[in-house]
This record gives sequence, C-alpha cells and structure tokens, in this order.
Amino acid sequence: MLWLEDEWKCWKKFGRIDILVNCAGINIPKPAEEYPLEDWNKVMDANVTGVFLVCREVGKVMIKQNGGKIINVSSVRSSYGMPKNYIAYCSSKAAVNMITKQLACEWAKYNILVNAIAPTVIATPLTAHIMKDPELSKTMKSRILLGRWGYPDDLIGAVVFFASDASNFVTGQILYIDGGVTSWA
Repeated sequence: MLWLEDEWKCWKKFGRIDILVNCAGINIPKPAEEYPLEDWNKVMDANVTGVFLVCREVGKVMIKQNGGKIINVSSVRSSYGMPKNYIAYCSSKAAVNMITKQLACEWAKYNILVNAIAPTVIATPLTAHIMKDPELSKTMKSRILLGRWGYPDDLIGAVVFFASDASNFVTGQILYIDGGVTSWA
C-alpha cells in the first residue's frame, strides 16, 4: 500500500502519476445510539478525509499533466446499511461515492477519470470480526448470491478495467463487486 509520501517519491522519480488506487477503510463497530464522537471522527478522518486529501493532492499533479485515472475503494455498504453497528462505516463509504462522482464532474475537463469499486465483504483483516461472529456471518453470507465471501483477487479485474484504456469513456461510476448482493438488496 502506498502512502502519500510514497506517491510523491514515485512522482519525483517518474515525473507523472497516471493511476491512483485510493483505498482507505477502518471501522469501529458500535451501536449508533452509543457511538462516541471520537470514534465517528476517527472513521471519517480515515475513510473520507483521507480519500479526499489523497485525491486532492494527486489531482493537482494530474491537472498539470492533463490526465489520469483515480480509482477509489468504496463499499457495497455505501448503498444500504448493516444489521448492526456500522453507522460510521456505511456513512463514510457513501461519502466516498459522492467524492468520486463530484470529482468526476469537476475534473473531466482535465481528462481525469474518477471511478470507484464497491465490494461486499472481502476476506481481509478489516472483516475478520464479521467472519468470527456466527450470527452476523450467517446473515451477511446469506445475502451473497454466489454463496461465498469475496477475496482480494476478486477486485483485480475491475481495478485493471478502470486503470486501462478500456475505460477511457467511463467516469463517475461506482462498480459493485458484490457476488450479487445489490441484485436483490
């Protein structure tokens, strides 16, 4: 994973930033009625402010070079909620969708294409708590039409598409990689 400092090192070495895959995601699961503002701010700082700041700084470079592609990582949870304890995460990923769409509107004139992928549960450390909770795991897995969790490799094709010339007329789109969850949600 590249942090902003690493991206600047790449930019200084190569003189361009053509593609940004912008992946930020934390969750602090707690009931909405008990959610501390401090935890809300931590989630928003990472998932929303972090995404925006990286887009903004890389966008400045892409504007100067007249083009580039930004691929934000949202979540299927941006479109509908969870049975419990996801108020900040779901809200933050909905904000990522709007950052994506708004930047697509503002930066199209600079030939900067901004899109997002929105996966369902992908087997990563961020989602380990879901898989360990028998009730939540059963509920969530039952909503995935393909009957299995997603894996990081399931995201590669969509990212390659958005990064490639095949997507040169695509901007402001959110691509759900969800095993069919949004087909019936």
